[in-house]
Amino acid sequence: MKRKKLIMAAALGFFVFPALAYQWPVESPAIAASFGQNFFGGFYRGTAITGKSAVRPIEKGELVFYSTGESGDGVPSVLGGFAVIQHDKNLRSVYGHLLLDEA
Repeated sequence: MKRKKLIMAAALGFFVFPALAYQWPVESPAIAASFGQNFFGGFYRGTAITGKSAVRPIEKGELVFYSTGESGDGVPSVLGGFAVIQHDKNLRSVYGHLLLDEA
């Protein structure tokens, strides 16, 4: 019984606490799909998050790449429009399936 509690505490520390270190990229987030889930007939290789706001970075950083997802920019991608942001500690975050707000 003691071993199970230790494993559970280690799992919580590994999965929950790092997630609390960064902000969600949208307000009122809802996970639409997670890694390994059958999503649109295939193995999903990321986490799809929907929300009620414009996308914001998980932490301060610098935009290092952006693609509109149109064939004219020369970058083929299943992500559609996407952005890559470089953060401290050699971390990069990728935001895909972005829609441009024409406002």
